[in-house]
Amino acid sequence: MEEGIDFDQAVKEAQKLGFAELDPSNDIDGLDSMRKLRLAASILFNKSIKEEDINLEGIRKITNKDIEEAKANKQRYKLIAYEDDEGTYRVRPELIDIDSNFGEIKDNENIFQIESSNAKILTFIGPGAGKRETGFAILNDFLDIYMR
Repeated sequence: MEEGIDFDQAVKEAQKLGFAELDPSNDIDGLDSMRKLRLAASILFNKSIKEEDINLEGIRKITNKDIEEAKANKQRYKLIAYEDDEGTYRVRPELIDIDSNFGEIKDNENIFQIESSNAKILTFIGPGAGKRETGFAILNDFLDIYMR
């Protein structure tokens, strides 16, 4: 959409490139991100987090006008999954500065960031298109961290 195409065209292009499934609802509605957040938080915090514990908002409501306003402010929308300062788990579109770590992620890349008191900020960036690529990469990273 940042290149001037509408939402439906953008979804079709993502499907053509293999970034979205034939039924792109899981990505558009934030379900895929919600499940990644649930898995990550459950492993990292060693507690059971249910899908209903996560506030969810997808990207369906973002318009071309929203995209243009963001671009004018050197920002872009990213679907972000996180735990906020109040301990609430959220998945929703956020305006991110274009030149930030999150703002520079494009196409099929994913970024995963952990903030901790000991290690400060750990950031993992890698391909995210497809179930196997994403699941395998995240699982390997978690196992590597957990086994240390």
